[in-house]
This record gives sequence, C-alpha cells and structure tokens, in this order.
Amino acid sequence: MNTPDYSLNFSAYEWEELCEAPVLAGITVMDAHPSGWLGSLEELRSLKACLAPVPDDHSLIVEVKKSILAQDLIGPERQKSFAEIRERTLQVLRNLSAVLPDRLDEPSQTAYLQFIKNLMERVADAAREGGILGSQTQNISPQERAVIEELSRALDPE
Repeated sequence: MNTPDYSLNFSAYEWEELCEAPVLAGITVMDAHPSGWLGSLEELRSLKACLAPVPDDHSLIVEVKKSILAQDLIGPERQKSFAEIRERTLQVLRNLSAVLPDRLDEPSQTAYLQFIKNLMERVADAAREGGILGSQTQNISPQERAVIEELSRALDPE
C-alpha cells in the first residue's frame, strides 16, 4: 500500500511544529495541575502510550508518531516553566491552525485534530486528582480541563 508523504506538504519548520504540537500539548496538560511524583509518572506514561503505533491510525498520524519517536521530542520541554510551555504550545497550535486547512485534506486534518484532543484527554485522565489518598473519582482537574479547552480552541478555533 502506498501512503502519501505528508511531510512534503509542509515546510521543514511547519512539519517540526506539527510533530512538536502533540508533545507540547501533553506536557502543558500535565503541568496545568501537578499530580505529584506518581501522578506525573502516570501522565508521562500515558503521553508515551499515545505515541505508540495503533493499527487504525490515519496515515498522517502514523507519520507524525514516527517522527516524534525518531526525534525523541518528549524530554527538552520539561525543563521550562508552565507559563513558558503553555505560551509555546499556544503559539505552535495557532500557527498550525493557520496552515492545516491549506496543507491537508479534510479527513487528514480531522484525524490530526482528534489525535491531539484525544492525547490531551488521555494524559489528563491518567492520574487521579485531589482527594485524600486519591479518593477523588474525577481524574481530570478543573485546571487541566481549562487548559485542554484553551489549547483545543487555539488549534481549532471554529
């Protein structure tokens, strides 16, 4: 089966941002409401799991995941403050929202938007938030929910 090389639709900088965005979004959600050492570990595991190949992935998502894993993009952003990561993530997502309609067909664009939104939800849901000894039943904190909504609007303003 011949799959398109989606990276050819983008400049090198745009492709870098396309691959960086899921990692940045996941890290921003993780840092929105720190979950302690164990919770952060669970959220990081969830982020990495979201990047694992899935047989039903759209071919664009397969290519993005391969590029993320080849470049080992998960580490460097962890050294920055939440405000810095959030601002960088918002800028990348806004940049992408401006170019995606011109670079991708509708199914590819939808697959990418859904990939990022699902990734953020899974990362936020990975650690139990609040309560005594994790007794709270809601895994996604209000801070994480607010960040997910903000990032989703930046990527898909409609």
